[in-house]
Amino acid sequence: IFAAIGRTQLKRFPGEFAPKRVALAQRYRDRLADIRGILLLETKLGAIVPHIQPIRVQNGLRDELRAELESRNIQTGIHYMPNHLLSLYGGGQIHLPTTDQLYKELLSLPLHPGLEIDDVDAVCDVIKKFIDTRE
Repeated sequence: IFAAIGRTQLKRFPGEFAPKRVALAQRYRDRLADIRGILLLETKLGAIVPHIQPIRVQNGLRDELRAELESRNIQTGIHYMPNHLLSLYGGGQIHLPTTDQLYKELLSLPLHPGLEIDDVDAVCDVIKKFIDTRE
């Protein structure tokens, strides 16, 4: 049953889901570009259709920003623990300072076809206000 649903949904990907995700990701980029301490990963939207919207939150503020967003019912995620931290690969016995720092900064913002541009704007407004109060 799930495979049948998935096949049907895939038919909607090129004409509906992909353009919507790209437009939402572009809006995040436009709105967050000038906020100090918030960095976006560089990708070629269109050629790449993002399935998540990761940002880097610098200055040790990721967890505080995440709590602020969640207090406003904006769900976020922390995706993709680095392999060297997984038990299968040593559980952190290897020290990779750059990777460790990036992992502490990454936060995934909402990105799905059910969002509207106004929703992205609301998320960005919360982020901007949060960062502005920390400067």
